[in-house]
Amino acid sequence: MPRILNDPLLEIRNLHARYGQARVLHGIDLSIGKGEVVVLLGANGAGKTTTLRALSGLVERSGTISFRGNDVIAKNSADIVAQRLIQVPEGRGTFADLTVEENLLLGAYTVKSERSAQKNNLNRLLAMFPILAERSQQRAGLLSGGEQQMLAIARALMGEPELLVLDEPSLGLAPTVTQSVFATLKSLHEDTGLSLLIVEQNAELSLAIADHAYVLEAGVIQVDGPAESIRDDDGLRRAYLGY
Repeated sequence: MPRILNDPLLEIRNLHARYGQARVLHGIDLSIGKGEVVVLLGANGAGKTTTLRALSGLVERSGTISFRGNDVIAKNSADIVAQRLIQVPEGRGTFADLTVEENLLLGAYTVKSERSAQKNNLNRLLAMFPILAERSQQRAGLLSGGEQQMLAIARALMGEPELLVLDEPSLGLAPTVTQSVFATLKSLHEDTGLSLLIVEQNAELSLAIADHAYVLEAGVIQVDGPAESIRDDDGLRRAYLGY
């Protein structure tokens, strides 16, 4: 039974996705309420990244995707970003030859606001991420992996998202850096109320900051429920999350 929310920000119903003849998603349902942190868990090959690609219009898909009450299943990726559903992609997508500040300003390309407002937003984010302020004129390709992940998050925030989607934010990072990234996401949510959808293999860290969780296996949602309940269910964790 799909989860029913009184005030949904995102509702996905009966979502199918495929690459040519290869079917990857088989009718999944997923919902996010305003101000919620939702995590999508699963092993490699479960269909997590395909779910995000379907959400952003980057793969053949069918079903219903409603964002802020509007069906976006027929929209292209640029239109979806303009509606303030913004992703931090797996691998971060940093423009290595541009400076940190130039990367950040690129994140605001869909925002229709005065240059002064964009500058204020830039200054706010540099204050939120002091390491980026220190390196604002440095080429982004010279940043460490953790710093590039912070840059990718800050760049997405320049687009003023209502829903921020993150694909494997811990990928390639050392454990201590991963903890720092998740602490940043937790603080961001607590300070601003921003809704988050996090796709992640590190179940322990992501469940610790989430309100609700879905577990995807072979393109099907096998489990969904409050993150705390899933975190505390030893049998479910061992069966689906491997810890």
